[in-house]
Amino acid sequence: MLLSFQDLTEIKELEDRVRRSDKLAALATMAAGMAHEIKNPLSSLKVFVQLLPKKFDDPEYRRKLEEIFPREIERIDRIVESLLSFARAAAPNFVKVKIEDILEETLKYFEEQ
Repeated sequence: MLLSFQDLTEIKELEDRVRRSDKLAALATMAAGMAHEIKNPLSSLKVFVQLLPKKFDDPEYRRKLEEIFPREIERIDRIVESLLSFARAAAPNFVKVKIEDILEETLKYFEEQ
């Protein structure tokens, strides 16, 4: 009989590093997407604010301000709310259960099969 033992610690650590790296890459992609989505409406607002001193007396310009500002602010708000909702959903909700109940249900299921 031949027994062989191998220390898998190094392999496990490497797998953990790869998993962390994948998670960080996904997080970076998500952050870049969120930054892009927030930057677009902010750019619109920035242009209007920069022109405000020159064009404040123009009724058409003020009408556009009244139309665009609330819309772009609402757009940013939806993005932030979506991000917050995602962050809240990620937290697990642990509850106590009786293992006996789960086993009973499982056995009943297989008995019916």
